[in-house]
Amino acid sequence: MTRGLAQAYVTGGALLVGTLLITALGHPVGAQTGPARLEEHEGFEDLGDLGEMPAAECGRCHEADLAEHLASAHARAFDDPLFQREWRQNPEPYCIPCHSPRTASPLAHPVLASAGVDCVTCHVRDGAVLAATVSGEAPHPSRVDPTLAGVEACARCHQVDVRHRPGTPLQNTVAEWEAAGEPGTCQSCHMPSRAGRHRHDTPGGYSRELLSRALTVRARAVHDGWDTRVDLELEADDVGHAVPTGDVFRRLVIHAWDASRPGEGRTVELGRAVGRVDGRGAYDDRVPPPGGGPRHVTIRLPGRVTEVGWSIELWSLPRDQATRAGLATAPLRRVMDEG
Repeated sequence: MTRGLAQAYVTGGALLVGTLLITALGHPVGAQTGPARLEEHEGFEDLGDLGEMPAAECGRCHEADLAEHLASAHARAFDDPLFQREWRQNPEPYCIPCHSPRTASPLAHPVLASAGVDCVTCHVRDGAVLAATVSGEAPHPSRVDPTLAGVEACARCHQVDVRHRPGTPLQNTVAEWEAAGEPGTCQSCHMPSRAGRHRHDTPGGYSRELLSRALTVRARAVHDGWDTRVDLELEADDVGHAVPTGDVFRRLVIHAWDASRPGEGRTVELGRAVGRVDGRGAYDDRVPPPGGGPRHVTIRLPGRVTEVGWSIELWSLPRDQATRAGLATAPLRRVMDEG
């Protein structure tokens, strides 16, 4: 969709980014507690060796939760092509707690590694199934863990420093949320309650529903001498962190073009880089969290254009890096807004 030029203003509610990818609690289950069996109680079901128990066992009772989880980014935490790209180049043990929490040896236990961040990762400790609330009717030992309903459940993987560089965040989502002073928790948006239970597909940066609410975009195009200046103002809306958040690979890609020549145009990318140890090369020009003000972007097009088109996309990886890695670009990009 295009807008006529001259002094055209465009205001729209738009998108998010997200989030989110990989949430996990603690360390690999096998490494943390060793092989464990649920204590046998009369009327309770023996769930077997928790160190090897697949999430499918949980689905025998929690069918809807499991189906949602299997469609989530958590379930793909280890198999995700972007992670595998990095892992093949540099298989750091530092990555395991958040990408292969079921086993400390992904090569020796590929099935457990492929499970990603699953039910056992977040809900099983010391022979009991953890939950934010417990009814007392479950056919297995249960224990209340209120942290599962709070930010603590997500912070261990979504607020992480660069290895060997304390104070330099690799993932900074929780700090961004704290800076925004937003009410609620991560679960408020990413595990909302529905029909008496919380969603387990943890929607985020791949969710059109959340993307459509994350940003307010105001666009203005004017003739400026012999050129056309496209000014866009992007401001965080119904989102609790910066846009984009999470991995430093993510980019917000803003593109503007002459509507009569849609195959051409100019592009600006917003993102974050941690830079070198001495700080050189570090930058952060993303859309700030709510309360941090708007991000202004200007794109100049040659000529006095009569109609301008623009779009905002979320990329999980910059296009040039995806091309070099031989990754298909279509799954890496989501159109967030356009005008």
